[in-house]
Amino acid sequence: MKIRELIKRTGIHCLVQDEDGKILVLKRHEDDYKDAGFWDLPGGGLDKGEDVTGGLKREVTEETGLEITEINLIGSYTCDEGRLQLCATAFSDSNKVTVSHEHSRYSWIDINKLIELKPAGLHLKAAQYFLTHDQKLICLDDLNQDEPKPKALTN
Repeated sequence: MKIRELIKRTGIHCLVQDEDGKILVLKRHEDDYKDAGFWDLPGGGLDKGEDVTGGLKREVTEETGLEITEINLIGSYTCDEGRLQLCATAFSDSNKVTVSHEHSRYSWIDINKLIELKPAGLHLKAAQYFLTHDQKLICLDDLNQDEPKPKALTN
């Protein structure tokens, strides 16, 4: 088996903040096969050979029409049998969103409301965790517990 056969697509989602300090959330379209009607963050999968910053900028623009700057990774987690997911923050000097076909609505909310929002999707749940904990590397099992516990990294 070749190493590239073991590598699964990496995903990245983003807490986009506007100049008023509000965070963008997107509502998944009603015909979404997995998370219909739930609030989520902009982002998606990186294309083969695509760098993290370029991929995140592309995904956010595709889903919202926004251009982002000041990108910072704030954590990573695994899901779907070990697929790597990254969580980032970014800034947009515009709050005029054009939602893609994947979403039906958007909202700019206070960060405190974001933390209190009942997370339906894994990406929003992970972002909430990163904002409220010091731990920056977690796995899917951690997100499904009430109080995640640190895990040792193994090789």
